[in-house]
Amino acid sequence: MSRQSGDDDFDAVKALLEAGTGSLGGARPKAAVIGDDGRQLIAKFPHAEDGWDVMAWEATSLDLAEAAGVVTPPHRLTLVGGRNVLLLERFDRAADGRRIGYMSAMTLLEQRDGESSDYVEIAEQFAEVSARPKDDARELFRRVALSVGLNNTDDHLRNHGFVRAKGGWTLSPVFDVNPNPDAGARQTTIAGADGTDLEPAGIRELAQACLLTKADAVDEIDRTIASIESWRSAARRNGIGSIEASRFEPVFQRGLDTLRAARALMSPRTRPRAHEDTVGR
Repeated sequence: MSRQSGDDDFDAVKALLEAGTGSLGGARPKAAVIGDDGRQLIAKFPHAEDGWDVMAWEATSLDLAEAAGVVTPPHRLTLVGGRNVLLLERFDRAADGRRIGYMSAMTLLEQRDGESSDYVEIAEQFAEVSARPKDDARELFRRVALSVGLNNTDDHLRNHGFVRAKGGWTLSPVFDVNPNPDAGARQTTIAGADGTDLEPAGIRELAQACLLTKADAVDEIDRTIASIESWRSAARRNGIGSIEASRFEPVFQRGLDTLRAARALMSPRTRPRAHEDTVGR
């Protein structure tokens, strides 16, 4: 869970940044730093041209993701020079500093920047590469439901990753999830759906690709809905004021409406039996 720190963190973070950093990729300014406990962290900074408190909203998104059952990295906000900086524990490093293998979904699918992709394509790879294919498939569905609820449209293949595990790969903790107050198509489609109107049917098709029963899919959607419904209190805990929150209210309402529509397509009339078919079959 993220927590807000005071300005007393400024000197420590500033000293760590001045020590030098490597390139971590991505458009947002970031740096590799060391926490008080010796763990390696990534510090993500606001951009001068940000139209809202992007770091506070990313912390809020991670809090909502955690509440929805999505695997998230330990994270917190700290104030540096009066502006929020997001600190994330690195999931590609072990506690002793040892590097853990990492692979992006772009590498997995052998695609390049700018090429179209779909979540179903990722789901289809689990049987081949995942150390825990059933768990990863359910986790992927959970993350897509979250992205729909947040209107997280910056979901290109570099923003999905895998870490090395015993016997293969497994989904990394989620990262780079943000609500987008502006309408727009997502960068990774959901069973062909790239807009709100088509997303309920896309979510249903993705549930089938992830081999979820109707009841399991509904359970995941219900948990995500409950999480997204708490967005106001999560935003408040991260210092987001009511005026800025009001700008995002239509985003969350639209996401909730889409998730409820998807749920209506899949809601079973009776409790599932052990041999229940997967969605759509």
